[in-house]
Amino acid sequence: MILRIAWGLSFLAACAGPRVVVTGGVHGNEPSGAKALPELEKRGFLAFGPCNPWGLERDRRELEDGRDLNRLFGAKNLAEVARVRQFLDKSRPQLFLDLHEDGDATGAYLIQIDPESDLAERIVAELKSEIEFEAKPTWGPVFGRDGVLKPDKKSLGLQALSNQWSLAFYVWWTYKITAFT
Repeated sequence: MILRIAWGLSFLAACAGPRVVVTGGVHGNEPSGAKALPELEKRGFLAFGPCNPWGLERDRRELEDGRDLNRLFGAKNLAEVARVRQFLDKSRPQLFLDLHEDGDATGAYLIQIDPESDLAERIVAELKSEIEFEAKPTWGPVFGRDGVLKPDKKSLGLQALSNQWSLAFYVWWTYKITAFT
C-alpha cells in the first residue's frame, strides 16, 4: 500500500518537478516505509532512510536515549536530525513524503502539512478505487475526513512555537513546500 500511495503522489505531483523526496524509518517499529525506499528510488524518488537505524534494528519506536525522533526536528545538535537535514539540504525537495504506519487505523490516510494545498484530496481521489482510506482519521487534536488530515494554520503556528517539530513539519517550515506523513 505504501508504494501505491507514493506512486499516486508522484503521478499527481509531476508539476512539482523531479525532486520528490521520501523518507522512512523515523520510528523503528514502523519498518515498511524503510523497506519501501529501495523500490521508490528505482521509480525516481529521492529516498533517505532509515532515519532511525538503531530503532529499526531493535523494533523500537524511539532513539536509543528513549526520545521520539519525530518530535526532535526543531533540535539543533542531534546527530540523527543532522543526517536527515544534510540530505534534505542537498536534495532541495519540491515535494516531501515521510512514510509511517498506523496499526490502529482501518484504512490509509495522509497527513498534509500545508493548509493551502489540495494535493492530499487529489491523491486520495486518484487512488480510492485501489486503496481503502480511513473515513474519519484523527491525529492528536486534528480531525480529518475521507483519508485526509490537514492541521490548520493556527495548529501549525503552535507547533512552531513548541520546538517539537516532526520531520514533515520541519520540511514544510524550512522549504515552504507541501509535506506529507
